[in-house]
Amino acid sequence: DTGGIDANPTAVTLASFTATPQNDGILVTWETASELDNVGFNLYRSTTADGPYTQLNASLIPPQFPGEVMAGAYEWLDTDVQPGVVYYYKLEDIDVKGVSTFHGPISNILVTTPTAVKLQRVAAHPAIAPLAIGLTMMLGLAVIYRQRHFRSR
Repeated sequence: DTGGIDANPTAVTLASFTATPQNDGILVTWETASELDNVGFNLYRSTTADGPYTQLNASLIPPQFPGEVMAGAYEWLDTDVQPGVVYYYKLEDIDVKGVSTFHGPISNILVTTPTAVKLQRVAAHPAIAPLAIGLTMMLGLAVIYRQRHFRSR
């Protein structure tokens, strides 16, 4: 019994893995929480979640901190894409023993609609409203204070 601890931890603990459409392609980013004995990554793409997947990198994408347990942040701009097509990505990490672990698939499907951008812009503005209300209230209180202060003289 290992007391609930995985006796064979994987090389990489993934913190995030996303695919975001850009003007010139799809930006695939991933961030690791830790990279134990990681020798590198391979990135794969398909037009269906079930595959088949094609490897995008010609050579292994090296870890940012080889030999360290530290986390890293990575990005790959996939420019060989067609507008309006949904792509799926898988990430493979390989450890020093040659053990391969796959992550994903992820897709660009959730962020391709224009309404998502509009919702993000709307969601970014409410922080200004409380500030404006607060300033208006402070100005109102200042006016009331001045009126009362001058009336009492």
